[in-house]
Amino acid sequence: MPASASADADAGVQAVITKNRVSLHIPIRPRTLQRPRFSFRTGRAYTPKPTRRFLERVRKYLQNTLKDLKPLDGELRVSFTFYFRGRRCGDLSNYVKAIEDACNKIVWWDDRQIREYGRVVIVEGAEKEGIDVDVEVIS
Repeated sequence: MPASASADADAGVQAVITKNRVSLHIPIRPRTLQRPRFSFRTGRAYTPKPTRRFLERVRKYLQNTLKDLKPLDGELRVSFTFYFRGRRCGDLSNYVKAIEDACNKIVWWDDRQIREYGRVVIVEGAEKEGIDVDVEVIS
C-alpha cells in the first residue's frame, strides 16, 4: 500500500498511512475510560454514557479519516500524546486505554497486538486539544 495522507480541512487534521505505520491527530478532547457500572435494577453491567459518547465520537472520526485502511496486522509499537488547553484530571493509563479501545477493528484488530509503548505524554496548556496517535508494525 503506498503512502497516503488524508486531511480534514475543517480541523486541519492529517493522517499519514504507510504499509507498516499510521500517524494521525484526533481533534477531540481526551477522556479517560471509566470503569463499567453495575445496575442493581437490571442486574447488568453497563458503560457510563460519557465514555460511550467519547468512544463513538473517536471511532466515527477514525472511520472517516482512515476509510481505506485495513486494520494493521502483527505486533505493534504505539505512541500517544494527549493535548489539553488547561489542566487535565485523570490517570494517564485511563486516557491510553480509552484510545486503545476506540482504535480496535479500525487501526488495529485488537489492542492485544500492542507489544511496546513509545512516547506516552500529557501536554497541558496546549493551544488545541486532541490526541496524537502513532502506530508502527514491529513484526
